[in-house]
Amino acid sequence: MAPAQPTVAFGEASYHHLFELAAGGMGRVELVVRSEGTFKRLYAVKRLHEGARDDEDVRQAFLDEARIAGLVRHPNVVSVLDVGEDARGPYLVMEYVEGVSVVTMLRRAQRAQRSLPLQVCLRTIIQAAEGLHAAHRLRAEDGTLLGLVHRDVSPPNILVGFDGVVRVTDFGVAKALGRMSQTQGDVLKGKLGYMSPEQLRFAPIDHRSDLFALGVVLFEMLSGRRLYANKKEMEGTRRLLEAPPPDLADVRDDAPPALVQLMFSMLAKDPAHRPSSAIEVRRRLEEILAECVAVEGPLELSEHLRETLADVERSNAERIAQALEAVDDKARAPTVDSKPPRWPAALAGAALVALVGWATAIAFATDPAAEDGEAIVRVREAEDDRAEVEAEEAPTTVDAPDAGPAAREPPREAPEPRRAKKRRRGTKRREKRDGVPMWEWD
Repeated sequence: MAPAQPTVAFGEASYHHLFELAAGGMGRVELVVRSEGTFKRLYAVKRLHEGARDDEDVRQAFLDEARIAGLVRHPNVVSVLDVGEDARGPYLVMEYVEGVSVVTMLRRAQRAQRSLPLQVCLRTIIQAAEGLHAAHRLRAEDGTLLGLVHRDVSPPNILVGFDGVVRVTDFGVAKALGRMSQTQGDVLKGKLGYMSPEQLRFAPIDHRSDLFALGVVLFEMLSGRRLYANKKEMEGTRRLLEAPPPDLADVRDDAPPALVQLMFSMLAKDPAHRPSSAIEVRRRLEEILAECVAVEGPLELSEHLRETLADVERSNAERIAQALEAVDDKARAPTVDSKPPRWPAALAGAALVALVGWATAIAFATDPAAEDGEAIVRVREAEDDRAEVEAEEAPTTVDAPDAGPAAREPPREAPEPRRAKKRRRGTKRREKRDGVPMWEWD
């Protein structure tokens, strides 16, 4: 069983850290759970690496991601739900996606030495295009078009849920008109193999730069290999800038002519030759998908993931269940501030005396010098004391006939030598325990 992790407070909510989901060059993403009674919900929390927290430019870009992505509300975009800063630096609370990235899908297909099904590729990019279109059409509160460009569309940033829903994530290097922090000049941001030619040349960019990157991702999904990888120095980058777009028909026999033509368009060096918008890409891909379904029958994304990545889904579920169980175990751990039990009114006087002995024993059990085993012994002794007090001091009812004056005399007070002796022994034990560190439940 995984060890319980500490509770982290974000604002007024408390999140329990479960484990790390992913890590990158500038930060990492952790899985956390928020629990309120029987309510539990998983979230992803993004944080900067410790070494990057003091870099003001990095911090500002990190907070910009929250401001920008927090404005996008679409099923195909990972939602940013909260932003803040605590003792560990700034953080983003995001929607947790139960699924895998396109990278994982590609690696699993390569391991099996087979290509991703055509419909799987089309359905993935159709939904990614939907999410990008929502980002590209994002407007400020006054209605002004922000002109948002993601600038880092790549396989790691396209998540495919086990439910078949695709989401675009990581707007950390997104560019928008009127952005609060301006991008430094002559600084490339993104992944080289997925940048548009104009981005590499430091020319002005717009939403069509993201369409080029989306075309690279689609080509890689269909071909099963990297398109512009720099295997020898900057060979891949030179091809991206200078070589004509590749012909999909050379690597995919089942590619319809309309799809081959669309790939030429999306990978065009000149933005003017690319589709006009992400919604146009979606429309053209849906037409191609409809033809494939008519011939082959439908193949849903969720069905494909169940067939090829069921072990990943099962492993993730087991890991999360173990982490949640550890959190629950910690929450169920006994505490030392339990409320005393209620007693019937007929035993009120005896209960008052008993509670005095109970409180004394609890004080021993919570002594900073007590060990766990001795503390439990003291609590049990307290229960014995309470039972003795009830037996000795509770009023007794006699139903026998009147036995004379002697029987009507008030009962003698019960002696208390045993309780006094036990308390003295308890005091001695407490003195012997001085200096022993207190036990911990964690």
